[in-house]
Amino acid sequence: MADIVLTSLNSRYYHCAASLVFLKANLGEYEERAVIREFVVKCDISTVVEEIVSLQPRMVLISVYIWNARETRELVCSLRERASDVCIVLGGPEVSYAPQDPVLIEYADYVVCGEGEVAARELVADVLNGTPPAQKMINGVEISMEALRLPYRLYTDEDVAHRIVYVETSRGCPYKCEYCLSSLDNHVRFVPLDVLFPELDILIERGVKLFKLLDRTFNTRIARSVQILEFFLERYRTGMQIHMEFIPDRLPPALKEIIRQFPPEALQFEIGVQSYNQEILDRIQRRQKSDVVHENIKWMINCSNAVVHADLIIGLPGEDEESFAYGFNQLVGLYPQHIQINLLKLLKGTPLARHCGPFKLVFDSEAPFEIQSTSSIATEAMQQLSLLSRYWTLFHNQERFRRSLPLIWRNGSPYDCFMAFCQFVFHRFQRRYGISLDDQTHVLFDYLVEHAGVSAEEAGALLIQDYGDEGKRWVPRYLKEAAGICP
Repeated sequence: MADIVLTSLNSRYYHCAASLVFLKANLGEYEERAVIREFVVKCDISTVVEEIVSLQPRMVLISVYIWNARETRELVCSLRERASDVCIVLGGPEVSYAPQDPVLIEYADYVVCGEGEVAARELVADVLNGTPPAQKMINGVEISMEALRLPYRLYTDEDVAHRIVYVETSRGCPYKCEYCLSSLDNHVRFVPLDVLFPELDILIERGVKLFKLLDRTFNTRIARSVQILEFFLERYRTGMQIHMEFIPDRLPPALKEIIRQFPPEALQFEIGVQSYNQEILDRIQRRQKSDVVHENIKWMINCSNAVVHADLIIGLPGEDEESFAYGFNQLVGLYPQHIQINLLKLLKGTPLARHCGPFKLVFDSEAPFEIQSTSSIATEAMQQLSLLSRYWTLFHNQERFRRSLPLIWRNGSPYDCFMAFCQFVFHRFQRRYGISLDDQTHVLFDYLVEHAGVSAEEAGALLIQDYGDEGKRWVPRYLKEAAGICP
């Protein structure tokens, strides 16, 4: 039994819903009357509703995001039918900005817009004390980082052992990139380090190995960033990883020096390259210099042990396929561990909407609101770029073919060559998902030999090595025969 249920539909099991622990930790006297129940978007909604209803709550607070909006709509409708007297409260970025989802809003009792810790505590007190607010829309209240109660004690042993632990050392972003919700809050607030470090020490002692920092811009303040990295370096244990979003053109010597000292794969940097076209970057208010970004990524790859996740966006206003291809080729030439290629999304409330008319940006009307076409990229071309995005994630970002995949573009443009490979793969399987590792290996081998001018012996030998990296003891006979090692 619980008076308050805090819940959300996560995209994957291994993701913790950090918003829920922050809400619970800051409920004050009502914290002990609240429980957290997390699910994933693939869960059967009737089962989710059954578990929530079994707790006999008076209030259910639900975090809504772009990745779970559709499923949350079904959850809210079903919950309203099963428990009409329960007070349903929605929060999170997907309901914080107009235009709102009319179905979600209709079935909810309250919607908290913006930061939720203070507003949720006050709303819970009012409802449970019998004095509910008259207005449905509740404006969030910005909490000072000194007043924020950190929630990390609420991570369970299962979270620590099997899931990603999220840590917030700051809120806000000094930049105003127009596609990002952080552009709406350029006031950066920092958790005091004398409060943060003891909490992190406890997590380390509990055995947390993967720390994912929620900060939008980890290296905003260089001296502070160095202090945090020094903290982790002093307490480093084998297998520990610290993942953070990194401003790509802000890498002074002091930061380079501490980064150099970490062992392989201990640091993972999420770097938003987005585009190599300076005119496009300027148009969307992304203040970075692409040439500096390029050199900094090169340094990270060649002079540090960090894992680099670099992001590119398809469909930015005014960017055509040729411009995107140039950026893709530049980044592939550096060959970071991951290149995340995402279709532009229209997040509610972001200034990106001002470009829809001038650049004919057409987005899907359903979450995740991905770009469908622009004045520079027609619908059919956008579909091909979407295919490239999916297959790049499948063949490159899984790190299964680090040796063999680059053979595709050994003698040509990475973009042109990989796009041709995408057409070959889709023609064979007629699908984007559900392609097994064995099928991936076979189609890559066939393409290398039939279309990329690679000898069967070389392709087979490198694929056998890649296959071994996946822990496979059994190697397909065709690869052994190609490599000349089959009796």
